[in-house]
Amino acid sequence: MKANRNITLDKVFAVKNVKGIEARTKIACLRPWLKQKIREDPFLYGVFSAKLLKKIRELLDIAAVGCHRESCADSMLDARSKFQDLMYTVVRASNNIVKETITIVKAHRYANRYPDKAAWVMGKHVEKKYMQNIIKEIAQLKTSAGKTDSAAQVLHQNVLTSTTEKRKTVKRYKKLLEQMKKNKEIAEGMIKDNENKKDKAIKVLDELEKKLDAGKRKVEKLMKEQDVYNKCEKRRRAKQQKSLKEYNEKKKNLDSEMSIKSKKCMELQQKIYSAPDDEDEENDEEECSLYRCTKAGNRADVNMKLFNGPCCRSSFRYNGTWHQKCILGKQTTPWCYTIEYKSTGRHWGFCLEFTCPFEDSPDAEGEQCIKSCADQKKLDDSINGVTIRKSGIEVCECHKKMLSKPASSKTCFLVPAGVSENECESRREEIRQERKDARRKLYTNCNKELQQLESTEITMEMAKPCTAWTKDQELFETSLDVSTLKIQVKTQKGLIALAEENVSKDKQKKPVVPSKDMVQETEEAVQDLVVAEESTLVAKKGLCLMKSIFQELKEKPSGVVKSVVFEDKNEDQVKKLLVISGFSWLAYGANVNVARKLLAKVKQEVTDSVTSARPSREEGRRLISSAATVKRDTRQLVGEIWSKHGLTCNQE
Repeated sequence: MKANRNITLDKVFAVKNVKGIEARTKIACLRPWLKQKIREDPFLYGVFSAKLLKKIRELLDIAAVGCHRESCADSMLDARSKFQDLMYTVVRASNNIVKETITIVKAHRYANRYPDKAAWVMGKHVEKKYMQNIIKEIAQLKTSAGKTDSAAQVLHQNVLTSTTEKRKTVKRYKKLLEQMKKNKEIAEGMIKDNENKKDKAIKVLDELEKKLDAGKRKVEKLMKEQDVYNKCEKRRRAKQQKSLKEYNEKKKNLDSEMSIKSKKCMELQQKIYSAPDDEDEENDEEECSLYRCTKAGNRADVNMKLFNGPCCRSSFRYNGTWHQKCILGKQTTPWCYTIEYKSTGRHWGFCLEFTCPFEDSPDAEGEQCIKSCADQKKLDDSINGVTIRKSGIEVCECHKKMLSKPASSKTCFLVPAGVSENECESRREEIRQERKDARRKLYTNCNKELQQLESTEITMEMAKPCTAWTKDQELFETSLDVSTLKIQVKTQKGLIALAEENVSKDKQKKPVVPSKDMVQETEEAVQDLVVAEESTLVAKKGLCLMKSIFQELKEKPSGVVKSVVFEDKNEDQVKKLLVISGFSWLAYGANVNVARKLLAKVKQEVTDSVTSARPSREEGRRLISSAATVKRDTRQLVGEIWSKHGLTCNQE
């Protein structure tokens, strides 16, 4: 640390993730010390454990070949499943322990910054929370290792049982073969016997045919059950694929809807903060114009043609016709119904008079032009401007929806009498603010709808699993019995035929004798089971050793300081203790991370092995032939771990 002044204790303890721990192992002043710590006290003996677990996986693969279609197949499946669970537990626990260790190092960083809170941080957070999580993970590792070790012991016992049963089957087949040979001799002797022996053979044939029919019915029933299971699996996979397709479609629709909604929200946001465009200016002018023309005096006082008089109704009915602007009707001045209603009936009023507020008074012709345009506005509210001089020439032009005054002309806006253009401009500003507030409200509602879409959860329905098919062994044995009965029936029929014919004609005919292939295949299966038994025995010892390794796992590194030690220490003493404790935890995290990376690879190999299809006959022969090498390497590795680390393994 002193050799590199840029690396402070605060920076060293500022670990955020696994990459942060790996980066600390590359710091020149820390690298030798951390490597030494990993060599002195490796977590799970990383390299040795990875090699040993890989060999155990190979041994279980070899044993699986021997237990195929044997009584030990279920226990083999259970042992491999428990071993896979162990590997998942090891990797998951290693990841969680690394995360908790990172959090503990961060706690040391905080305590180093605030020494007066060191006892509180170490006690309440590190010891009572983070270290307890590490203890739980290690306890789960030990439990999983114990289950795997127990499953291996059960597997080894079942393999021994299967081997014994298979050897008995070999003896039974050999005995059956010898019996068939004797039947041949009997058949040759029966040619010389009388018809009484023929009747006896017919009775035996009848009994065999009954057994054969019963066996065929049983095989047919079992095959139907197997077909039901296969069809169920096919339906389940189809349903699962359909559920996945529906899930992807829902997700695609949701993403599309979110994209459209997000684009709409962005457009609303741009309109809020963008400058008014020509359309806004035109709307402002139109609103201001309508506002002016919808004011009127009431009937009681027709002379009150003020700017703040009652408003005209936006639509009113007169003589059976609906109107949206001031009308003459029977009056000489445009009028409208007002928005006020009373019990005496509806009110009406004359529409406002308009003028042009020029700075200097126009001449008589200009006044006449203004009056003409004002009269036209009473019937066409889109007229809002007057020009009386253009380029020094007297003119009279009435403008519709004028937005601004031309520079080289004498032009003004038509406004109600007594109202200035400033008042209209104020009204425009009010309209713009109302429009902007409305857009803000639309933008807020749009964001809420977008958040609701983002929080929408899409689930996928899982297909219900089919009832497992567990009668393979029964189907195999029944089929074998049926085959044997067929041979016996055929033999008995041959004997009867020989008894019916003349001895001299049937001397060269011999009864059908079963092939020796059945015995040879069974003997080969016995040899495979012997290899499986030896492989499971070595695997059992390896798993027992792994169980011992898990039992010796340290729940915390050496050098950790308890929270009570900080209570009576000054600031310098606290920081010194934090350095010792923090670096110990940092080394512990680096140690666990090394084991995690090694064991993750083995976990993937175990998963691939369990989930892959059953090996072909050639691959199975190759695995059986490699058993001797794998067993020898595993024993050497176990012996090396025992001698180097002084570990022992106690099994019943």
